[in-house]
Amino acid sequence: MEFLFLIIWGLLAWGVSALAISRGRSGVGFFLLSFLFSPLLGLVVALVMRDLVDENAKANARNRQEESRERLRREEHERQLESIKAIAAPQKADMSRPQASTATSALVADEIRKLGALRAEGLLTDAEFQTQKSVLLASPSSIQTGAPETAETSETKETAPPLDQNGVCPNCFLMIPLLSKECPRCNARPLTKR
Repeated sequence: MEFLFLIIWGLLAWGVSALAISRGRSGVGFFLLSFLFSPLLGLVVALVMRDLVDENAKANARNRQEESRERLRREEHERQLESIKAIAAPQKADMSRPQASTATSALVADEIRKLGALRAEGLLTDAEFQTQKSVLLASPSSIQTGAPETAETSETKETAPPLDQNGVCPNCFLMIPLLSKECPRCNARPLTKR
């Protein structure tokens, strides 16, 4: 009978060690604990201790989630950098000429105001005004900046090519008012009197 009791005791200790192994603990240590002291004591200790296999699985899952978040964050960061570079690239090219563009736009606005004044005086029709406005807005770089009149500019006035008989300046293609003696933009004189 003692032999049967010893076999049952050993089987219970072996069961506790199997449970300990499934929970990530040392099977030999729990077998010796259970066999030497009590399978019941080994079972209680095995159940009370943390489940290392479950904790490792949870830790691995957390690490995988953190890695995927980090990878997504890096990809998003790279996309944002690329978009910033794409936005900044045209600005770098334009950095050399910001004053020219603002000066040109101011000149275009000034020319449109002058055309509006000529239209208000009745020297330009609405169609002529719209045509000239569209020409100005289409090619603002063709506007010449006004400088104080010197001997050189007065010579230019005299040598400027004559105006077309249709009332369009051959230099700047501006519609010339009917009563005007010269182009308001480039100071070209008309071919014949109108």
